[in-house]
Amino acid sequence: MDPSQERANSKAECEAERRKIQRAFLDGTSVHATLQALFEMAERNIQEGLQAASHAHNLEPEGLAVLALGGFGRRILFPYSDLDILLLFENVRAEQKLQAALAEFTRSLWDRGFRVSSAARTLDESKRVDRENVEFHLSMMDPAFPGG
Repeated sequence: MDPSQERANSKAECEAERRKIQRAFLDGTSVHATLQALFEMAERNIQEGLQAASHAHNLEPEGLAVLALGGFGRRILFPYSDLDILLLFENVRAEQKLQAALAEFTRSLWDRGFRVSSAARTLDESKRVDRENVEFHLSMMDPAFPGG
């Protein structure tokens, strides 16, 4: 299957799953269970997207951690929330090596209907406090590792 067809299938599958979650909510599923289902769908798509992009570029995502921030990091995702993620690299070399694969990864999430708000930092960069970007540092107070 060519990549454009695969993306179309993934987007259709995500849209169908979103409709299913919405119908379940309208039929009486609790708010908590609904938010959890949306989180699980996003987490699964992040894992699948990263695996697909790594495979397409014949790379292992070594030296990379994907952290969920904000509501996503708290494992509660509202229907129209952004996926706040941090791509944390061991060093600049790992960041450069994975750049093309990660561009494809984030594009695949957008193609699947997710609004992605991502930041990329090396370990050394994440240690420095940027007074102009306080929101980033606040969001780091409750990160989670997707799949963990």
